[in-house]
Amino acid sequence: MRERIGELLSSAARERLSATLDILCTLADSPGEPLASPSAFNDRDGGPSGHEPDRINRVLSLIEARFAEPLRLSELCAAASLSERSLARYFAQHLGESVGQYMTRVRIGHACRMLSDTSLPVSVIATRSGFANVSNFNRQFKTVKETTPAAYRRKFVEAGVPDDEDVAQLTERSPSLQSKRERVGPEDEEHG
Repeated sequence: MRERIGELLSSAARERLSATLDILCTLADSPGEPLASPSAFNDRDGGPSGHEPDRINRVLSLIEARFAEPLRLSELCAAASLSERSLARYFAQHLGESVGQYMTRVRIGHACRMLSDTSLPVSVIATRSGFANVSNFNRQFKTVKETTPAAYRRKFVEAGVPDDEDVAQLTERSPSLQSKRERVGPEDEEHG
């Protein structure tokens, strides 16, 4: 392919296109192996045995499904059948970050989508993204995105007004502002 570099840099458009298509055909015909497959680690001593990706995937699926809920490390460890120390090590090895950093990144990602796609108040977005209070959400958001949630939203509002179809209900409040009766529920309070 290196011999085709001159053709790729040619001033003639047809020659560049022809070289590009030839290279793509060569790549399509050549055998390949996914770089992130467990077999990519088989030659290393002490590398993963092949079961770790399944374990990590179970934890990632659990985090993705329940990011808005409080998740305990013990629940994640149980899903992966690993100790806390092993889970932390596998996260660092496979994802390059801690469990907490990954969960924060997932939550911030969902918050970004809601900030850009809805006109929900930041406090409601914080709650729906799994943050217990708005100040923690603002601090974490600014650390990850290097801007405030309001400034992040303004970037999208300037480009186009967000949809109003997902408007917060007037009764929806942050958990820290809810009374015990609202958190427990009137029917649960009678039985408890």
